[in-house]
Amino acid sequence: MEFVLVTMFAFVLAFAFYTLISQTFWLHFLTPYSTGLKPIAKVKNSSGTADRKTRIDTLWLPLIPGQTVYNGDAIATDASTTVEIEINPDFKILISPLSLVRLSSVNGQPLIQIKEGEVQADLKKDQTLLIKKGKSVRQVSLEKGDHKLNQLTLPPTHSSSSSSDVQPTEQESIKTEAKPEELPPPPPLAIATTENLPDSQISLPTPKKGTVFLINQPQDLFIAGAIRCPDRCELKIQLNGQEVFHKSFFEGESTVLKIKESDLRFGKYDWSFQTKETDLKSDFKIAPYSNDEFQNALKKGANVEIY
Repeated sequence: MEFVLVTMFAFVLAFAFYTLISQTFWLHFLTPYSTGLKPIAKVKNSSGTADRKTRIDTLWLPLIPGQTVYNGDAIATDASTTVEIEINPDFKILISPLSLVRLSSVNGQPLIQIKEGEVQADLKKDQTLLIKKGKSVRQVSLEKGDHKLNQLTLPPTHSSSSSSDVQPTEQESIKTEAKPEELPPPPPLAIATTENLPDSQISLPTPKKGTVFLINQPQDLFIAGAIRCPDRCELKIQLNGQEVFHKSFFEGESTVLKIKESDLRFGKYDWSFQTKETDLKSDFKIAPYSNDEFQNALKKGANVEIY
């Protein structure tokens, strides 16, 4: 009897120790918090340790086969791990070791953002998708077969100067000149300071000058010239030519601003960040996603972010 009790106790102790050190054991019994998230793919297989973060999470969590991939998910692999993702029955991608990839869907089209590493696509039939590498977002059409997405030659951007010789008609000129006068004063913009940028991959200043944010599913937007004020600083933001934010910062104070997804306003933003040593001026645009806006941004060679 004592032997049976000791054996049972040892088994329970070993099981408890295993569940404590296992990264994925309890994930099989938990329903992921997915309110407001749109399923776009499925994790088919993972050869080792990989992590993923949804757009509403602040922490990276272990990734396991069978999990749903949601719109905006980021996936990171370690040095010995490959991850297979099924976008649809005819389209799978293989994420290589030491890669960082974000997966999204825009109007039914897959958007694959390759931040680091390599991604291979396995297509059972022709597929059109969006690929982002660095600052470039391009729409590409791929034939059936295997393709290394990070090695694709993306379609070139069209220089805005190519159309500069085309003179607008008188009616178009009148519309262009009248448009700024027709814009109403922007409503008050709720902007709060936060301690840090949520993604270590973001480089400063952010957003990059000329960035166009096309909104499909709103997300928080961050504005920063520095993480903390190096001396006495001043930050101003204008929306469609009207000042919507102006604040002075003391040395050491966080200068990272966050516009909550619920407070995003469409329009042209101009912002400046001044210190004793620098005078940074930049701009970006927020617009609802549409194919026309997307194509127009590509023609201008703008840095496009699709939320």
